[in-house]
Amino acid sequence: FFENRALYLGMSRDEERWLALERDYRRQVRKAYYRREEDFATLVQYNDYLEEVEEIVAGLVDEKQRPATRARLDKLRAADPSLTAHNRARLDEDRNAMSAAVEAERREAQQRAAQRLQEAKEAAEEEARAKAELQDEVAAGKTVADAQAELERRRAAAPAAAAAGAAAAGKSYSYVPTAGPARPADVPRAQPLHEQRE
Repeated sequence: FFENRALYLGMSRDEERWLALERDYRRQVRKAYYRREEDFATLVQYNDYLEEVEEIVAGLVDEKQRPATRARLDKLRAADPSLTAHNRARLDEDRNAMSAAVEAERREAQQRAAQRLQEAKEAAEEEARAKAELQDEVAAGKTVADAQAELERRRAAAPAAAAAGAAAAGKSYSYVPTAGPARPADVPRAQPLHEQRE
């Protein structure tokens, strides 16, 4: 793995191993001692923290400095472990949000590509239909010019016909009750069944 990657990056195997070791120690430092810019009152203090992290990482990579650097990191870890845990949780949230955004963008790109393919397919099918219709008109005895004019007329009328059909389909019967003839005054009203007399 290291040899192939080193050859790809134009690096020696020793350089690649050193970078892998540095990445590993950098993760360990972030796990033990992680601060964000908002944790500091000034940008200068935040930059000092970043420089401190680089010093710690370099000390851990160096075998001679590693024991003393580990002791230094242990003290920093014990100073405020809750803040580090809080910041790491926020880092995970940021990464998850970024991953979700990338995934959403990827899905949207796929949907746009699928839509373009569908539109291209429909355009090709429409062109094939138009060509077949033109051939049928010519075969029926019309000139090419007359056949093209007839097809254009049909295409122009198609949207209006479709709209008219949709409007007609949308109309439904609606019953509207109307008042019946006035009841004569001498006509008795129907009584409930249990009150009717023979």
